[in-house]
Amino acid sequence: MNRDLMAEVNDQADRAAKNPEKMLDRTRLAHALHDEFPETPIIDIIDKLNMAWRKRGLSFGISPRPL
Repeated sequence: MNRDLMAEVNDQADRAAKNPEKMLDRTRLAHALHDEFPETPIIDIIDKLNMAWRKRGLSFGISPRPL
């Protein structure tokens, strides 16, 4: 069964919405999705992730700077 990229992005966003305090590495997630959907450029996947996260009122957060 082939998954649709947008369905996978929405699934990931739904998971993130269940645990909004957890920090997520957007680039790592985009690369993982790119492995499954190599025909889609990573920048397009990041745009789709941003759209899905914003739609749910989520943010990726900013990792704290190392001291």
